[in-house]
Amino acid sequence: NFDGLYCWPEDEKLYIGTYRDFKGKRTYEIDQRGKILKKVLDYNMFKAKKNGKGEYLFVSEGVDTSRRKYTGSASKNILVFDEKSKKIDYKVKNKYMNMFPVWGESDNIIYYISNKDGTVNIWRKNLSKNSERKITNFDSREVQWLYSSPNGKYLSFIADYEPFVYDTEEEKIKRIDIEIDADYHYTNKKLKKIGFSGFKEAEISKDGKNILFACEGDILKNDTDKKNDDKVYPKNMTDTPEWERDIVWSPNNQIFAYVSTKGGTFDIHISDVSGKHTKRITDNKEIETLLDFSKSGRYLAYCKFPQTVIIHDMKNHKEKKILEMPYLYDLNWGPNNKYLLISRSNINYNQDVYIVSRDGKFKRNISLSSGDCFNPKWNKEGDEIYWIENKFGNYSIKKININPENKDGVSIKNDDDFILNEKQKEVYSTNGKEIQDFSLIDKDQS
Repeated sequence: NFDGLYCWPEDEKLYIGTYRDFKGKRTYEIDQRGKILKKVLDYNMFKAKKNGKGEYLFVSEGVDTSRRKYTGSASKNILVFDEKSKKIDYKVKNKYMNMFPVWGESDNIIYYISNKDGTVNIWRKNLSKNSERKITNFDSREVQWLYSSPNGKYLSFIADYEPFVYDTEEEKIKRIDIEIDADYHYTNKKLKKIGFSGFKEAEISKDGKNILFACEGDILKNDTDKKNDDKVYPKNMTDTPEWERDIVWSPNNQIFAYVSTKGGTFDIHISDVSGKHTKRITDNKEIETLLDFSKSGRYLAYCKFPQTVIIHDMKNHKEKKILEMPYLYDLNWGPNNKYLLISRSNINYNQDVYIVSRDGKFKRNISLSSGDCFNPKWNKEGDEIYWIENKFGNYSIKKININPENKDGVSIKNDDDFILNEKQKEVYSTNGKEIQDFSLIDKDQS
């Protein structure tokens, strides 16, 4: 049961849509006081647009989707309802997704968005001649939200969340630059758009030349050296119905590893930077996650969720289990390739940070906190470890130096937990307040 405003074609007349059980969707004409004047049509005329001849342009029932290669029963077509003859006529009818129709510079011209050639672009159709042509040529951008000016001279639309205007007389497209001071409240640098919406991960290669994104189940690559235009924006490396995630670059920037369901389970795959050569390196029923390459690139550590840490030798592809301890959340290698950092929750759901040797013979709780400790990181030299602590809602950054030769350092193999705890240093604390300007933080001062 639904009532909604479909369109407002004249000052004293509104069209509303209704939906009632067992009666389907209908369009009614009402006045400004809400009085129903008459039933117009036993059909959904949502966002219908009227031209000078009393014809209403709208889309058929279907599903709104901008998948560029979609065809099927949920496709949308474009119709015109003639108010005088009370007839409906299909103006665009096919198996593709046709959306956002608008009247053009005359009553015989319409514009609409379609994926009929495998890309999502704007098409122009002359209704009297039954001829049409594509007027935009975006290769990888998703075009949506098409509108026209009252006289049909200009079209506005969005392509990957950037606004554009099309001049129907000059047949030229112009991108509209909009700057709002509030957008740059925390920085005086402009942010450069490098991808679509829906990103879950962003992994930058060690040399900074490539960025890999996990986006709606696919892995996309953006080359930071190339101009950020439509042709390189960005490349889909997998483009499969399966799900990819947990991306990690190798130190040589030539290969990356990721988890995919393309084999039926969550297994690890590796690929070269071009995406042309891939290899599946695990094959089991467990769920792999928390991937990280050692700094030498020889070893790939990962977790069989939720409690097993595995070291995979990239040279001979042999594996070794080094830890069995639920529940694991973070995992990363130290710069010297000898130790790994993990965070895990104990039986009381208290999260702590552990250091574990590569052979699995040594492990040690180094946070020893009554709060939750997570997201551990090494410094570049590998002698300091940082993590975030949440104790009773107060967040702080803690660090410990594990070089016993340093005056503030401590041996992680010392059994005295009191000394280990005493050597922890608070780098930064919110003290229950919001962070105002993170650039003011001095890592050596509380």
